[in-house]
Amino acid sequence: APADNLNQPREWLEVLDAVRAGFPPMAARLEHGHFVSMEGGSLEVAFETGSSHHDYIREDASIRRLEQILEKRFGRRFKVVIHETGAGAGSRVSRSVVEERRRNEAEQQQKVRDEAVAHPIIQDAVKVFGGRVVHSGKDGKK
Repeated sequence: APADNLNQPREWLEVLDAVRAGFPPMAARLEHGHFVSMEGGSLEVAFETGSSHHDYIREDASIRRLEQILEKRFGRRFKVVIHETGAGAGSRVSRSVVEERRRNEAEQQQKVRDEAVAHPIIQDAVKVFGGRVVHSGKDGKK
């Protein structure tokens, strides 16, 4: 899904959109990356050391394909630089798109649970029966 209400740099979202349009399997991998920068004709992205996403993206063929997609989209050449998280790029600069989506989803689920438990009917049932809410929702999580 394109933007998903993500708190990501605009240029990174544009890169992901361009790659998603040009080669969706690569976009799925890039979403696991941590955007570092897009300045001076280079795109820098960091990946967890040893991850399959890092290993795939750093291959010469993947870098060439990504550079071609970027040139087609932005009308200029880019050098793609892939870092390992913590190496070269310093500490993690941003959450990955995948991490941010997971966090947003968890926050939304918690909000729904909290609203359900706070509902007047639920509160009345707790008072009438002298109980407590152990879990809410279909997932059975407490």
